[in-house]
Amino acid sequence: MITIYLTKATIAAGKSTWAKSMVDQNPLTTIRISRDDLRHSLNHYAQDKKSEAIVRKLKDQLLVDAMKGGYSTIIIDETHVNKTTLNQTLKLIKSTGIACTVIEKLFYVTLEESLLRNSKRSGKEKIPEVVVR
Repeated sequence: MITIYLTKATIAAGKSTWAKSMVDQNPLTTIRISRDDLRHSLNHYAQDKKSEAIVRKLKDQLLVDAMKGGYSTIIIDETHVNKTTLNQTLKLIKSTGIACTVIEKLFYVTLEESLLRNSKRSGKEKIPEVVVR
């Protein structure tokens, strides 16, 4: 059976660190899907409507392909704080008809910890403080 983890937390809470370590432990059976990584590969994180539409389609296609491709663990590495995006993802998973378990993987950190972790980031990885707050 497939297990799909939907990470859920604020920025700089450790979601990607956890997801990457899961892939490192089981690289043949675990896949990580990250909209942030897709944004970086497309246009260095420009978040215009045209790019976001492409990122959304790519994420959805990667998810379906991973479900059909034999991965036993799929991690969708994003904040999932937007209920519309979360519900769209759940609807897509259900539409495949593939048996799976979906787990919301919650990460709890204080605002101060998120701000501290984010301050240690550099370049495009660093999110504006106003967004973190």
